Amino acid sequence: FNAIKRNLLHNVALHRTAVQSSESSDLGAAANAVDGNRNARFQSGSCTQTEEESDPWWRVDLGSVNSITAVIITNRNEQENLLNGAEIWIGKSVETNDIKNSPAEGRYVTVLLRGSKKVLTLCEVEVFVANYGNDTRPLPNVALQGEAAQSSTLSFAAASKAIDGRRNSFYSHGSCSHTAVGETNPWWRLDLRQTFVIISIKVTNRGDCCAERLDGAEILVGDSLQNNGNDNPRCATISHIAAGKTSTYQCDGGSMVGRFVNVMIPGKSKTLTLCEVEVYAVPAAAQSTVSSDGLPSHAVSGCSSGVYGNLCCTHTVLQRDPWWRVDLLAVHKVSAVTIFNRVDCCAERLLGAQILIGNSLENNGMKNPRCGAIFSLDNRRTFTFQCNLMEGRYVTVAIPGDNVLTLCEVEVYAFPASMSAMNITSSR
Repeated sequence: FNAIKRNLLHNVALHRTAVQSSESSDLGAAANAVDGNRNARFQSGSCTQTEEESDPWWRVDLGSVNSITAVIITNRNEQENLLNGAEIWIGKSVETNDIKNSPAEGRYVTVLLRGSKKVLTLCEVEVFVANYGNDTRPLPNVALQGEAAQSSTLSFAAASKAIDGRRNSFYSHGSCSHTAVGETNPWWRLDLRQTFVIISIKVTNRGDCCAERLDGAEILVGDSLQNNGNDNPRCATISHIAAGKTSTYQCDGGSMVGRFVNVMIPGKSKTLTLCEVEVYAVPAAAQSTVSSDGLPSHAVSGCSSGVYGNLCCTHTVLQRDPWWRVDLLAVHKVSAVTIFNRVDCCAERLLGAQILIGNSLENNGMKNPRCGAIFSLDNRRTFTFQCNLMEGRYVTVAIPGDNVLTLCEVEVYAFPASMSAMNITSSR
């Protein structure tokens, strides 16, 4: 997975089975911490509470083993110190002292408060995983919305045939592209219409003839149209695809960023035929300007060191109302957004930054509703904002006025708005 897919996280604890060591009253049931309500007032009926006891605990069963990225706990507002010293355990065992428990993988999430005469109260526990629904909600094939071209065309075999959504590998059925026979360096190019972070590419070879023609073809990904896109960096090389078969290629390093995907066969007397090309990707980020190699994609690179020299941070020029934005491709309900600040310099630049979530691109997304803003740094390098399931396709970070915007990672905790709480529960 690439960084954006890792950072678009989903709460798998919602409405799962929860238990606790004891229950002080009907108001403090264990299930209250997974009801999707962050109301921090106990009297609202959305918080748990044990009796006063030794080592009270609360546990949720996620139903299956998950790779857990983050746990967010909402504390009770009128007795906030009750949670001091609480421990979070994640593992495959219900025993909190089981040494097999892992900090990142497990079925059970337990909150334990060690000591005597302790009361454990929780107003919401959210458990986020990065690969939620990977089998049932795959990445989109963005090639279907693209536009294809090729170096030449034989008869009816236009470049668009390779992105018609059909893997029919018989040339005579009219679903394969085909260049002229015997070209030098024949190529096929897909314009995705916007820049994506490309996770994998699937190529279907011709099945009725000539499978060996595709041997040695290169898959290229990038934003340049120089030399018809064939000067872009190489994602992978096709050694051989059996007749009529589909092979999957992942770019070197796990993912690559680009708007154009080329398939090119280097050499003389070559013929390029493709019966389907599928591109599975997630949206890349954008920003108002770029300075000092501070690309917008650096904020979703998975690197949160905060060191600019590690190519982990974005950077705009000094300008009016600088902004950074990620397109989630569909409307999501956003639970929280975490921003990582730069640590080697200039931390104060982030003061005044606003997190905006919505469906509008008017004024570069700056007209969307605000989730939160950074008004003070308090010697922190990370800032997490609870967005209370705000809905939107675009997440924008912007600073009003004349400023430079630098971000060293942005994490978005969300799930698709079309996926109801019941859908989330039942699809595991």
